[in-house]
Amino acid sequence: MLNVQSLIADDNLATQYSVAVSNSFHALDSLPDDIDTAWETVKVTIICAARDTLRSHRSNKRALLKEDTLKIVDKKCEARLQSDHSENRRLKGIFKARAKADLKEFYNAMADEAETGLRKHNLHPAFRAIKRLSKHPSARSRSPVILAVDGSSCSSSDDIIERWREHYSTTLNHAAATQCADLDAQANCALPSSDISSDPPNVEEVAKAIRKLKHSWAAGPDDIHPELLTCAIGPISSILHALFLKVWSSGLVPAEWHDCLSIQGERPTKSVFKLPSNNTILCPGKVFAHVLLAHIEPLLLAHRRPQQSGFTRSRSMMDAILAL
Repeated sequence: MLNVQSLIADDNLATQYSVAVSNSFHALDSLPDDIDTAWETVKVTIICAARDTLRSHRSNKRALLKEDTLKIVDKKCEARLQSDHSENRRLKGIFKARAKADLKEFYNAMADEAETGLRKHNLHPAFRAIKRLSKHPSARSRSPVILAVDGSSCSSSDDIIERWREHYSTTLNHAAATQCADLDAQANCALPSSDISSDPPNVEEVAKAIRKLKHSWAAGPDDIHPELLTCAIGPISSILHALFLKVWSSGLVPAEWHDCLSIQGERPTKSVFKLPSNNTILCPGKVFAHVLLAHIEPLLLAHRRPQQSGFTRSRSMMDAILAL
């Protein structure tokens, strides 16, 4: 796993990564004409530049332990495999002492962060600390109860799989919509609007869309994190601009952009099994979506009814509720 967070913390490393990406793209003469092949070339180039620049780190579920303490665990494991019992006991004592110090430092830092947030009337650090301290391993290990349509719990794995199949079959399959003569007549009489720019996007628009990506979000199936785009915005915006021009002229998007990772959670109810999910879409696909939205958003805002102000900039839903 690449340590993409180090790009945000270390400006020199971010500059080194940006130079590596720029050199890699300069080595390419041009992108292939095929959309999927062009996207694969861009994706592989970004990932290779990131792997050559960034360090890989293993996922540390116990963030309270420092990297030096985890290295002692590896050395202790090697000593145990080599049957060096004296070295194993020595490293075991060192690990206990450092783990205790790391634990104390971790909780002190968490308390200081919560106290600083409370002084600034920011409750997020305090709630985050309470949530983290209240987690219980046995509570996380319990599997959720899956309820059938009649409210009874699914007892076997076959019943759970059948409930999943039934849920998706009901959710994804709908009856065909009835034709509306008025809408068909309006569609036949519709004319192209001159208010919507059909010109291809420029590099500045692509760079502006990249800046809208949020850090620390999960990567999609392409394993490209938002930091890999925002920390090399110059060369990335240029190569994505070349890719977007091919997409714009052909009307086709890479097939991989249609895929996403669905991070799902279970929430059983009395009658219906509800499935909240967080779909992780490819970051370059998000950039292209922001570019398209920037082209059509002015027309949408101009023809929007006042009742349709939800999720709109400068029109808070809370303000509308308070005004009502």
